[in-house]
Amino acid sequence: MAYAIELDNGTIIEVLDLATDESNWKTYHNYILHVVEIKGLIQQYNGTDTKPIDTTVHELKA
Repeated sequence: MAYAIELDNGTIIEVLDLATDESNWKTYHNYILHVVEIKGLIQQYNGTDTKPIDTTVHELKA
């Protein structure tokens, strides 16, 4: 099976499901990285972007 991810420009990328035996892990991983990069989220994915502040918790402490 597969699922589709629609990008902001209307392009649809089909991503295969990860096989239960993980035999397609490399392909699956590459698809995910590709989508994350296109969406501009690679810095959140790899941990180089700062974490967002949860304002509700911050406001409660105040």
